[in-house]
Amino acid sequence: MKWSIQTVISFCLGISQAFGQPLAVEALLASDTEKGVLSFELAIDRIVFRSTGVAEAQATLGFIETKNIPSRLAYFPTLSFDAKTALGGAANLFPMQQMMELSSQWNLFKWGADAFGMRASYFEQSAQSSRVDATVLEAEGEAVAALIGQIQRKKEVQIHKKIIKNQTELTAIAHQRYQAGYLPMQEAEKMTVDLANAQASLIDAQILETDAQVALEKSLGHLNLNFEWPWIAQLRDSEHLPLLKQEQVLSQRPDWLAAQSKVQTLDARVSQSWRLLLPSVDAQFAFGYYRSSFGEGIGWVGYVGMTLPLFDHATNYSQAKQQMYLRSEAEAQLEQVSRKAKAEWTASQKNFRMALESALSREKTLLLSRKLYQDNQRRFQAGRIDSNDLAVDRNRMFQAELNAVQGWSAAHLSFTQLCHALGYRIKQCLNGAS
Repeated sequence: MKWSIQTVISFCLGISQAFGQPLAVEALLASDTEKGVLSFELAIDRIVFRSTGVAEAQATLGFIETKNIPSRLAYFPTLSFDAKTALGGAANLFPMQQMMELSSQWNLFKWGADAFGMRASYFEQSAQSSRVDATVLEAEGEAVAALIGQIQRKKEVQIHKKIIKNQTELTAIAHQRYQAGYLPMQEAEKMTVDLANAQASLIDAQILETDAQVALEKSLGHLNLNFEWPWIAQLRDSEHLPLLKQEQVLSQRPDWLAAQSKVQTLDARVSQSWRLLLPSVDAQFAFGYYRSSFGEGIGWVGYVGMTLPLFDHATNYSQAKQQMYLRSEAEAQLEQVSRKAKAEWTASQKNFRMALESALSREKTLLLSRKLYQDNQRRFQAGRIDSNDLAVDRNRMFQAELNAVQGWSAAHLSFTQLCHALGYRIKQCLNGAS
């Protein structure tokens, strides 16, 4: 089985996220960049990998996992070793004392407080893991916007350059015809003005391209890319992308999963806090070597005791009430995320359908406008129409070309939004893998 560099990097990214370590993914991305132009999919992976938001979310996940280790070991007894001897001036007044002791304490019964604490730790980790996934989707959306924006600006600059080239040729023809007496001077001057306007439009487009380059290079680190539309074939045949046909399921969205896990976490915290107000039963066992002025020996001691909290400045009660209010807040946030998810899915589905239909329609218009312009260009060279008529046809064709570029840009971006509204990454929507 042959693995492409993209497959290897995607695999390493998965391992990196699972273990919280960068491994050698950056080195793989760098080596792939040195070999040639970076593909669109690898550029997305690189931007996501370099995202500070994703790194921050992963660090928070590691913090939560580490913080919750004690909760997951709540059913294990504590074990400690203690060694001490009496020193100083008081030693001649009291019996000499030395001891080495191994002691253990076991929580026997806390009304299930430890169990709810353990459940809360798992839900808390699940919530943060979903937040990491949500951050990845956000980073991927920003990556697609930056990449598509750069492709759009570069293509617009190319179109404006073609406009100037074409206008330069027409201006030269107009001046030749003027010198030969076949064209009024005003017509030749109009072509010169149109050329100057085209050059000004090119400068505006180049400024926008530079801004897009700066934004992309900041995220990606370089501009060694293939600046072509990445998914035109798939978008043309979007009816065969199965994930786009399904109804929205909230459980696929990581932001909703994070909000739900937060509610479950606080449910468990509330139950744990109330149970800490009740009496608890603990056992303790100690075994050691003891020596004093009266003698020495090895022995053990063990006991079982019950602790009844009578007055602790209402600390446990206050914590329980805090958790209840936090749970209410989390429930409101879950409802807000649910409403947002439904609205985003409805809007993104509608926008994608309109954007794709518009892109396909603009492409047909472009083909028709090119044919009309080519016909009228031959008529102009034959002296059958004036420069104004030809300029109108030319502007119509190039405007159609600019509209087509903008249409495909909108189709790619709306496809990304629809895919993310369903809770999937782009590669999942394209490959049909859930």
